Amino acid sequence: MKKYTSILLTTMVTLSTTCMEKKREKPAPLNIQVSYIARPADSKLYSMSTLNGLLQPQPLLTHHTTCKQYQFSDVGFDYVPVYVPINTNESNNTNDIELTPIYRPVFITETERSQTEYFDCIAKTQKTVPLTNTEKKELINQLYQATSQLYISNYSDVSIHNHQELGKLIILMNKAKQYSITEDAVGLFTYQQNDSHASRSRSLYFNCLKKYNNAKEELPFNTDDLHINPNLAHALNIPCKYESIEDINDKLKSYPAYTNLINKLKKIMHESHGTLYTCLYSDIQTLFNDYPQYNDVTNFESCYFYVHGLLRQPWCTAYSYNVWPENIYNFLNLVEQIKKIERSSDEKEICHKILNFDPTQTGMGTFLNFIRTNYATAETKNYMALFYTFAEKYNRARGKKITPTYKQYEAYTQQKELDIILPDNFNKTLFAEFVYAFTEFAQLISDVTNLNKISANSLQQYVDQLGLQ
Repeated sequence: MKKYTSILLTTMVTLSTTCMEKKREKPAPLNIQVSYIARPADSKLYSMSTLNGLLQPQPLLTHHTTCKQYQFSDVGFDYVPVYVPINTNESNNTNDIELTPIYRPVFITETERSQTEYFDCIAKTQKTVPLTNTEKKELINQLYQATSQLYISNYSDVSIHNHQELGKLIILMNKAKQYSITEDAVGLFTYQQNDSHASRSRSLYFNCLKKYNNAKEELPFNTDDLHINPNLAHALNIPCKYESIEDINDKLKSYPAYTNLINKLKKIMHESHGTLYTCLYSDIQTLFNDYPQYNDVTNFESCYFYVHGLLRQPWCTAYSYNVWPENIYNFLNLVEQIKKIERSSDEKEICHKILNFDPTQTGMGTFLNFIRTNYATAETKNYMALFYTFAEKYNRARGKKITPTYKQYEAYTQQKELDIILPDNFNKTLFAEFVYAFTEFAQLISDVTNLNKISANSLQQYVDQLGLQ
């Protein structure tokens, strides 16, 4: 009897406590379709063998890894994608099962949120937390302001202060690149801030930095190791690795990329590169504007007049033997017009025409010969004929290449001299040597410069030896 009584009491207690338990509510399923969770851009098909490998027991992690691939900051946690099959039809003959992602929340601490890097467990790589647009603009502005602190003289050693500022600029640029801020973007921003030459030329600093960063050379020294006043550092018992500029220069012998960077910055600070930075960051068309074609020239006398105005002869200038490259380019256009007028492309025939032409047969020619004492002299005609000979030599050498405009040639030579990397969006064919006759044009400039250095008697000697008379 006692046995049955004990069983009955036990049953009644169990039933009473069961009735007291509150019914648990099932958590609402996560509605992926209406959430702000980022879904993978590409769906994948996993083979059965791959799935089998994924389902095998994994070794325990020795540390906690937070996956920030799909951040959902509004609710305070992130989502780790977990793939499950959506097609389990056994009658399907394929060995692949299409997968769709569901998401499991993972808690993130405030400390983890403040970190600039995280491990992407999908791509299995370390990534950088993206900046907001405001933060990006501020970082770009910091880079722009950093260039204003640099002044590297072309006539003395780089000061310790400028080594410090250059090191800071390099470090800041490398930080910016972690956030996909490129040297091209900062160069364009710098160009657009001010219309002064000094400000816009600083845009080329970032083309130089692009070349330097591609070399993957470490900085020669930590900026903290550089003390503007080594004596004061010693007095304060602060370690001082570099006692003088000589010590720094000695260190730089093992860092060619950094040394080349300094030399480029010196050139930018002390030479004009207006055509180059304008075409890189503003207006490519500036390379082709405002060049005459001389279509209004209809007779040989007018050709002679234009040629005389373009050339810079050694006997009429005391400043330079050089002919302006812009005038050489214009002369090449004029040569084509002379050929049309004379209906001939024979070099000696046209040179003979120049040497035997008397510009004083007209009233205008007589007047010009009066105000320009060398307008109709034999020396002037010899010079023109030899100049024409060099122009024809150039045309034969260039073949089917296009003659670059003077500004195009100027920008090309500046880019070559600085040895900078062009912006990614720049039309690099504009500086392509297989399209434009840059090398041949440079040779023509050299030939004409040498022509300007010889005496009047030598001019006649070359004309006679070439049989141009």
